[in-house]
Amino acid sequence: MAAHSLQFPKKEIVDAEGFAEGIWLLWDDEHYEVNILSKGPQVIHAMIKVNCQSNFSNSFWYLSAIYGRPQFETRTLLWENLVQFAQVIDGPWLAIADFNDVTSQSEKFGGSPIPLYRMRAYIDCMNSCNVIDLGFNGPKFTWVNMRNDGIIRERLDRAWCNPAWKVMFPEASIHHLPRLSSDHCPLLLNLDPVHPFIENKPFRLEKF
Repeated sequence: MAAHSLQFPKKEIVDAEGFAEGIWLLWDDEHYEVNILSKGPQVIHAMIKVNCQSNFSNSFWYLSAIYGRPQFETRTLLWENLVQFAQVIDGPWLAIADFNDVTSQSEKFGGSPIPLYRMRAYIDCMNSCNVIDLGFNGPKFTWVNMRNDGIIRERLDRAWCNPAWKVMFPEASIHHLPRLSSDHCPLLLNLDPVHPFIENKPFRLEKF
């Protein structure tokens, strides 16, 4: 599926490389003003401004769309990037999508145990960024290895936010949607489920 076929007027793309998947950030410029701050193989950093008539009109926040590479050594570069970004921004921040790692053994079913150093590196990064896990609604695991024998499931996809973002969107929620053709569940971010309005269009994050 090509990005233009999804009929969003604006987009920013990090192309896939080999076995590593890419990142697509698509938006409707009638409702959102998106300023791309920087991008690399594992992340797109942007500033989001809501233009539509809503509880969040004319407010801005930072978004980091994530694709953590499968190799741990490469993924540590993402952790360093996120810590550096957290140190230079001043405002609400959300980091979301595929971090390609877990924070505890309970977030994995099947296969070999996750090495402690991997989980520690991930957790240390998030602590350094001063962010909290937004949690989720729906199935616990967001990825499956798509095999009939030796099935493995993990919670690789999630959203982290800093306290300022949580104050701005206190009722925001993450929903794990059903998998279709992908081995990952799409994430649906609903910013204000308690007070819906016509223009409140949730963000949907899916890998391509």
